[in-house]
Amino acid sequence: MEGLPPIRRAATKPDGYVIVANDGGVYEPSIVFSPLTATTVLAAAMHVVYPSSGTTAEQRVKTFWSSDAGATWNDAAPLSLTTPSATYGYQADPVLAFDRTGVAYLSTLIYAGGPGALNRTGIALWKSTDSGRTWSAPFPVVERTNLSGIWTLSPQDDKEWMAIDTSGGPRDGTIYLAWVRFLPSSCQFTRSTDGGRTWAAMKTIGDGGAPQIVIGGDGEIHVVQASTTRLFSVTSHDGGESFSSPVTIAPLPAVNTTFPNLQIQVYQFPSSAGDTSFGSHRGNVYTVWVTSTDAYPEGGSAFPATIWFSRSTDGAVTWSAPRRLSDSSSGRDAMLPSVACDPQTGDVVVAWLDRRDDADNRVARLYAAHSTDGGATFTQPRAFTSSLDLTGTRFIGDYNGTAANATLALTAFSDAGGFMGVAPLVFGDAPVAGRHRAVRH
Repeated sequence: MEGLPPIRRAATKPDGYVIVANDGGVYEPSIVFSPLTATTVLAAAMHVVYPSSGTTAEQRVKTFWSSDAGATWNDAAPLSLTTPSATYGYQADPVLAFDRTGVAYLSTLIYAGGPGALNRTGIALWKSTDSGRTWSAPFPVVERTNLSGIWTLSPQDDKEWMAIDTSGGPRDGTIYLAWVRFLPSSCQFTRSTDGGRTWAAMKTIGDGGAPQIVIGGDGEIHVVQASTTRLFSVTSHDGGESFSSPVTIAPLPAVNTTFPNLQIQVYQFPSSAGDTSFGSHRGNVYTVWVTSTDAYPEGGSAFPATIWFSRSTDGAVTWSAPRRLSDSSSGRDAMLPSVACDPQTGDVVVAWLDRRDDADNRVARLYAAHSTDGGATFTQPRAFTSSLDLTGTRFIGDYNGTAANATLALTAFSDAGGFMGVAPLVFGDAPVAGRHRAVRH
C-alpha cells in the first residue's frame, strides 16, 4: 500500500510501445504468452485509485488480453474478490502463468479492511479457460485474520510469485507459489495439484523476499530470493517436498534509498527465468537485479544504480560472477530489470528502464539486451522506446515484466502516471515482432 499519490501525466504520442492502461495509476505488471500460440498474450497490473482528498489508496488488479501478439489490447472482465470466507476490497502484486494446456492462472495478494487496519489478508488464485477474457471466482491460497486489526502489528504476507510445471513430466500442471512473510521474515512455499482448489501446507524455504520461481525442463524447482545481504537460490527435485541448502548468487550491498532526482525507492527485486527449450542451453537458469555500480567486486553501494546478470549452467548448483549489463560510465541510473527466456529458441532477453540518455539523470527509456548463446554474451543494449518523463515521480512500481515466445519479446512497464505500456522488442530481423505497430483499442 503506497501512501503518496502518483503524478498523473499521460504519455504524449509514445514511440515504440502501446499504452494498455489508459486511465493511469496502473503499476507492477505481469505479462505472459500462451504456450499454444504466440499470438495470445495476457497482462495484469495493480490499479491504484486515490480519492479526491486524503492519501488512502484503493488497489485492485486489472487484467488485459491480446489475440494478435500484443498489437492490440482489451480489458478483461473484472475480477471477483469474494471467497467462501470473505469479500476482499483490495489487491496487489499480480502474477500470471499458463499451464501446458493453455489454461491461464492469476495470483494476487488480497486484503479486507483499509490500509493500516486490515482485518483479513491473504493470497488468492483465479483461473481462465478463455485466454484471459473472463476469470473464475477466486480460490483462496492463504487467508488470515489479523487479530490486532493493525497491519503493522500483524504477520504480513507480501510479494508472492507463481509458476506452473509445463515439463510434461509426472508433475505437469502443478502450481507452485512462494511469498515472503514478515514478523519474522521468511520465504513461504506451497503447491496445488488440482488447479488451485486445494493447497499443501505451507513450508519455510529460506529467509529471503521477492521470491522468483523457475521451473526447469525436467520439472525441477528453483526459487531465487533476496535477503538483506545476498541474492541466493534453493532447488527442489521432488516437487517441493524438500529443498537444497541455499546457494549464494551474489552479495547485495545496501542501496535501499531513493534514486537521485526522484522520489522512487531502490528495491532490489530480482527477476529470473529458465531455459525450457530443446536447445543446447536447456536447463540454464538466469537472474537479473539492480544494485550499485561498484557492488562487484568492490562491494560498495555508490550510485548510479546498475543492472547485473548471473546465470547457472548446472541446475543452480553454482552461479556465474555478476556481470554488468547497463552502462554505468555515464553516471546515470538504470532500474526495474526483468528477464525472459524464449521457450522455443532459448534466447535470453533482459529489459530495464535507463536514464543514460538524459544529462540531468531524470528521463528514462526502455533499454534491452539479447543473448543467443545461453547468456554467455549479450548484444549491446539499446533503447526501444521514446522517453518516459519521471520528473516528480513518487511511485513507478517495484518491478516490470518481460515475456518471450517464438522470437517475439514483450516488456510491460509503467510511466510516471502509471500509464502502463507494452513494448515489442525487435532484435535484428526478428520477423514476428517487426510486422506490426502496437495500437490500443
